[in-house]
Amino acid sequence: MKKIILPIAALFLSLSILSGCANKQAVEGGGLVSEASRSKQIEPEVRPLYYQAERAFAAKNYDLAQKLFGQVKTKYPHSRATAFAAYRLGIIHYYKENYEAATRDFEYHLGKVPDSEFTFDATYNWAASEYQQNHFEKAYQVLARFKASDVQAQGPRRAEIVYALTARIATALNNPQELLQRQ
Repeated sequence: MKKIILPIAALFLSLSILSGCANKQAVEGGGLVSEASRSKQIEPEVRPLYYQAERAFAAKNYDLAQKLFGQVKTKYPHSRATAFAAYRLGIIHYYKENYEAATRDFEYHLGKVPDSEFTFDATYNWAASEYQQNHFEKAYQVLARFKASDVQAQGPRRAEIVYALTARIATALNNPQELLQRQ
């Protein structure tokens, strides 16, 4: 039985909630982002629908969040919000074990906004989604985008999660020594 690797963002969400930060919005991955910072990134005409979707996501009403984020993508296909909606949809698809859809959404997000507050988590989650589909070489290629210093900068808990996935991929490819040395 294959173990499910939870997205690294789930760990960060629980750490964010435990820290009890005031005036900040806990986000799935990327740490904490202030409302003002997010508002600058999302186009004004998209904000009401996008934030409705975010509220559903934060309440763990994933079916409603999926519907609303889908509407963001449909109604505003050329907006920056669409890329962020794709990231959230990727998480929802991952939670629902629809790894193929999660892969598409994480890849789309990274293609549209490669330097967002979600870049690290979207990259890891993309690799985890590939791993869940037994696409081990692709999963490793995605993880190889990380520099060791970037992984270490995430802190020991998050770095450990990345290295654990790397080790699982290396084992699945029957070449742990060579792949782990590439890291």
